[in-house]
Amino acid sequence: MKRIALILATAVAGLLSLCAGLLTYGYVVYTDMPERVFRSQGPNAAWASQTWVNAIRDTKTYGHFAAMLRRNRITDVYFYMGWPDADGTIPQERHAAAPILLREMRAQYPMLRLHAWIGQVEKRGGGILDLSDAEVRRNVAATAGRFLALGFDGIHYGFPAAGSGNPHLLMLLDQTRILTEPAHATLSIDADPLEPAPGLAWLARKTGSQNGYWTSRYYRKIASRVDQIAVVPDSTALPARWLTAGLIAWQTRAIRPLTAGHATLFMGVPSHEPGATTVADRTGLIGSALIGIRKGMSVLADDPFTNFGVALDLADVDTAAGDQALLGNWLDAGNLVAR
Repeated sequence: MKRIALILATAVAGLLSLCAGLLTYGYVVYTDMPERVFRSQGPNAAWASQTWVNAIRDTKTYGHFAAMLRRNRITDVYFYMGWPDADGTIPQERHAAAPILLREMRAQYPMLRLHAWIGQVEKRGGGILDLSDAEVRRNVAATAGRFLALGFDGIHYGFPAAGSGNPHLLMLLDQTRILTEPAHATLSIDADPLEPAPGLAWLARKTGSQNGYWTSRYYRKIASRVDQIAVVPDSTALPARWLTAGLIAWQTRAIRPLTAGHATLFMGVPSHEPGATTVADRTGLIGSALIGIRKGMSVLADDPFTNFGVALDLADVDTAAGDQALLGNWLDAGNLVAR
């Protein structure tokens, strides 16, 4: 018993030391690290809710949405197609309006790339989707093929709790790549943050947490199989903006070398958090994340960042306001006047 208690005490002390170190790093980053003078060089992405594919809107609504995407220089949008059932299929009624969405958005914003987002919590995190089942993986890939035939420009996967090192997710990506490459379509995926200390990805996987981490090795394996990686922003409400900026600065600095030369990297930018209900709250949250991204880029001075951008969560944003420039200080002046 004494040995177990000693091990637990050592683990707790190590965790507290790690947290203290991360807090110190975050504060130093926010106050002392210079911000690289940088503006978007091309790609930026956004996640959009299922409401866009399960209900038909009027032309004016699609137009407002397209205007906001153009103003924020969003080049890729991941439209959630509805949750897959346990067998990996998605009934057509969950995305019945998708053909109208494709037609209207292409008319309003021809350069926008439209991706079908397939997402579900994996079984190990308490969900119903078991990626270790070969039949389930075949059905998910077949569903992706159906969305490509419908006219989407790419397939985007998001499987919370799939876990770092999951070989079955790699198998699914290989199966889907067989479909996307001949169609000249894009394959992309949601990514967990990089583990800030060795062993945290393993711990998250063992506890079945839906908010896990990936190891550097797993990031490299994923990057070799996809065209785009979108790092999902942490939904935890942090007590200070410098904490948000410091955390995303470290993630940017650490993840970018793992994907450079392989997949386009989008660092996720949260647009809402518990307790943030006003426009000022949202603007401050987005601004802190962008400061963190630029500070993380400052460390990588030799990187041209040609296949790098941000990904904005639009789930809670009023997309009818076409004049909103949510990413204003990420864009140059020419972008801000473009419609």
